[in-house]
Amino acid sequence: MSRPNTDLPLSIRVSSIDAHFDCPVCMCYFTKACLTSCGHRFCENCIKGCIDTRHKCPCCNTRLEHAQLTHDPQFDSLVASVLKERKAAEQSYFSDLIKAAHEQENREHAREKTPIEIVLQKHLSRSLAQHEVFYQEIESRLKQHIATVEMDKETRLQMLREPGTLSEEEVAVRIVEINEECDALQQVLQTELTNSTQLIVDAYDRFLTTSLPEPSVLPVTVPIRFLGKELKLRNQVLQPMTKVADIKTEVIKELARRCDNVLSFPDEVKFLLLRPFTKNNAEITDDLLIAIANQTSAHRDVIVMSFECCPVLEVDAQPGSEIVIVGPVVLSSDVPKKCYAKTYNKAQPEMTNYYTCDQCKFSWICEVCRETCHKNHTTKPKIINYTPTWACCYCLKKSTICCHKHTAHEVAVSCANHTSAL
Repeated sequence: MSRPNTDLPLSIRVSSIDAHFDCPVCMCYFTKACLTSCGHRFCENCIKGCIDTRHKCPCCNTRLEHAQLTHDPQFDSLVASVLKERKAAEQSYFSDLIKAAHEQENREHAREKTPIEIVLQKHLSRSLAQHEVFYQEIESRLKQHIATVEMDKETRLQMLREPGTLSEEEVAVRIVEINEECDALQQVLQTELTNSTQLIVDAYDRFLTTSLPEPSVLPVTVPIRFLGKELKLRNQVLQPMTKVADIKTEVIKELARRCDNVLSFPDEVKFLLLRPFTKNNAEITDDLLIAIANQTSAHRDVIVMSFECCPVLEVDAQPGSEIVIVGPVVLSSDVPKKCYAKTYNKAQPEMTNYYTCDQCKFSWICEVCRETCHKNHTTKPKIINYTPTWACCYCLKKSTICCHKHTAHEVAVSCANHTSAL
């Protein structure tokens, strides 16, 4: 006979072959299969137990000894392969089941799945497969108990068939009684499975009813920015019960972690919620946001929130929204840096760098004045890592171009010091 094409995608119903992989004793898949001399196959432990107790084959009552058993590893490999393919088929089946239900709902409106649908389907498919496997494990335990009942029945019936003290009429009565007892016990086991299944269904239904979140109560991640500042705090998570007062506290903490402490955050500062896509609306200008914060204007997509407001629950903050802080918030980065001459401490002088400005044609410009007074000028190092012995910065002498406000006394002192130093 020619070898069949093994690449063909053939499928075989499990029910058509499932019985061939069940041990006649335990009614479960074979474990370490053994063949008897009479041609029957059992689990190793099952047939050895029967030989130890009755010395007969459970299927045909042929006399058996341990030496007449033969291990069948090839059949074990076959069972393992079938179980592996069965598991893969189960997972594919449940995935297709959900997919079919989804496609039926949208049969007339064919479209691609949204990212949200993909996430929900992924987790629901996995959950459905796991719970179905859990149910099948319960059914498997039921089969094991029923198999035990059947084994006990066969043992008792076999004992009745052996010569004894009972008459044929008494044996017939006992056979009927044993069959009825076994049928009743199997019915009890089946009822227990039904009750257990219903308990699982009820528990799962209660869990899903209370645990599957509505979109309105999911945490929302939004950016927060300060109007008029080049500052944005990204990925701030708002829980359903988060209040604006909590947002203010977290903003202050985040700025402190960035070494930009809040020096002033007055109560008149307003928190505005901009709905998704609003920030790209040309109508929403800074002047309009200020007017809305002052309640002299309004816009349907911009909401002024009180400190007690919960944005997620009360004003429907959604992913893609933005919070804008409007008002006189003062940060440490807002305060102008001071000239070295104004911060000089004679007891503990700090190291600094001095520069020469090509446009202004003078030297001894401190680091701060270089970054402010001479920000757009061409400068070059005069002396680096220098620790002055007095409050030295030549910008004091040239205070007319200096961005710092120096007193007349400071200018006079600085000029006198420069003169003596030079």
